[in-house]
Amino acid sequence: ASEAEDEMFLGFHKIVNSGGAVFNSSGDLVNPGEAGYADAALRDDNLLFGGDTFQNLNQQQKIETIDAFIASGMWAPFGKVETTGHTYFSFKDANLDAVDHFRILGDTTIGFEDTHGGGDRDFDDLILEVDFQLA
Repeated sequence: ASEAEDEMFLGFHKIVNSGGAVFNSSGDLVNPGEAGYADAALRDDNLLFGGDTFQNLNQQQKIETIDAFIASGMWAPFGKVETTGHTYFSFKDANLDAVDHFRILGDTTIGFEDTHGGGDRDFDDLILEVDFQLA
């Protein structure tokens, strides 16, 4: 669901630990806030489903089924705002504005704030709810 007019996408990138560290292309560990974090986190081989998986529909809800996937390890969300060119991570130290842009809204629901600097902090600019079902 979306409560914003900006075009944006949510995706998931692999993390190495709960602090959000990722491996860069050389195999070195990069922590949120360190140089090269965004490039390392958004490497094609580090993205679930190829990257920008979930797109907002401007004031609409969308239900999408992903038939099957294998995702071992830990994953963290990121959001790209196409209109501004900004990408935000769920680790505020990785964000250029050092602001939280994600909030847990329920057991399987996350909200995204799309405005640089935190905007209105309502975290309803893009809401993603996941319902995992075993086949």
